[in-house]
Amino acid sequence: MKKSEIVNMFSHLAGALGMAATTVFLINTARSHQKCLLVVIIYGLCSILLFSASALYHFKKKADNEKSIWRILDHISIYIMIAGTYTPVCFLSLKSTWWITILSIQWSLAVLGLVFELFRIRAPRWLTTSIYLLMGWVAIVAIVPIFKGIPPISFAFFVTGGVFYSSGAIIYALKKPNPFPGFLGFHEIFHFLVLIATGFFVAMIYNILVGVV
Repeated sequence: MKKSEIVNMFSHLAGALGMAATTVFLINTARSHQKCLLVVIIYGLCSILLFSASALYHFKKKADNEKSIWRILDHISIYIMIAGTYTPVCFLSLKSTWWITILSIQWSLAVLGLVFELFRIRAPRWLTTSIYLLMGWVAIVAIVPIFKGIPPISFAFFVTGGVFYSSGAIIYALKKPNPFPGFLGFHEIFHFLVLIATGFFVAMIYNILVGVV
């Protein structure tokens, strides 16, 4: 196994284990509020899926751009993770009309991404990255209601996490910077930025939960 694949595998294996523990913690925090509990479980499962699928793909990977079930699952999990992240964010910060609209868009785009991957539609990297970014920033249309609906520190976590996710997506699309190919290249940087972004969104969700439950 290449050194880069070892880094990729273990970084997101750590993410999967970390999110498993974090999900238990968030469930414990939200246990007295059934609706909050449901969206927290959705978020936790989607996050665990992403990191587990990624770690498994890099463990099983035989060649770049291979057509394997592991690669398909890895890519599908990205769409699911983004929609899953927005589920508690929208539910906890927006009124019914807004959160229903945003989540309908999010999960529709996730299904579109799933179709791309399952039917192996040869979408160029820039197109899939554009869908990631569109999903990531679709909430910009509701930025004022989100700002008003959550504590300032939670909003700061939301924006910062979004910047890290977007930076990772852009680096993934451009394949730059690529400082140490084979060990710490663009893909490894992408992995670490996803981990950092996830940390900010966990902090955001927890901070909101504390004020709700």
